[in-house]
Amino acid sequence: MDVEVLVFQAAERLFAVRASGVVEVLRAATLAPFPDADPAVEGVLSLRGSLVPVISIPALLDTDAAPMQHCDHLIVVRMDKATLALRVERAIDLVVLHSDRQSNEDAGQPGNATAMREEWIELVGKTAHGIVYVLDVKRLLSEQGFARVLHLLRLHAASQEVST
Repeated sequence: MDVEVLVFQAAERLFAVRASGVVEVLRAATLAPFPDADPAVEGVLSLRGSLVPVISIPALLDTDAAPMQHCDHLIVVRMDKATLALRVERAIDLVVLHSDRQSNEDAGQPGNATAMREEWIELVGKTAHGIVYVLDVKRLLSEQGFARVLHLLRLHAASQEVST
């Protein structure tokens, strides 16, 4: 089955997310800190009145990831009822991965991606930009550290609704 994905670069490698889950792509912005969060959670973005956690894809791949730069992109994704932003070096292109150019077989880890867990990779595809690893955002969100952040933000949002 053909799949439309948004290709992006992180830690000098190519990844993608399903386009159906992408809400928008933003330039880097100032983030509020999120104390005691997983190290890959860079902070929280205030987006049109909602608090959106920002997860650094480079930090997931490399513990020595550079801090956010003004030229980085934030890919805002929504899965089920959760919204988060993925901090990447740059969003590249929307492409269609044709079924004959993709695989969900074990294709191994992206080069030197010791922290990238295999279960986070939904499939691997070949594009004009090169080989891309399509991340399964739903599985990424289910990770204990990220699930905790999302839970705390939902509690905060609920308390804001009650107080208004």
